[in-house]
Amino acid sequence: MTSALRLLDHNPHGVEPTIYARELLDRGLIAFDELRQAVKHFEFLANPAEGAGFRLCRMPGLLGQTDARRNGESD
Repeated sequence: MTSALRLLDHNPHGVEPTIYARELLDRGLIAFDELRQAVKHFEFLANPAEGAGFRLCRMPGLLGQTDARRNGESD
């Protein structure tokens, strides 16, 4: 994807980002923050002590069904 939008404005005081550059920077920061959060979530899920408990607590009744099947009981 290409665009002809200017990212920098030159003026007597130097160079400053345009509104397009500021928006691009803001969106880039948001994207990297999402990636950072995803990595934290993956690390949390990869830790069996924390991740497994998190998944099981979101599935009520799962442990009871699993125990019943293991003991030969039907649903």
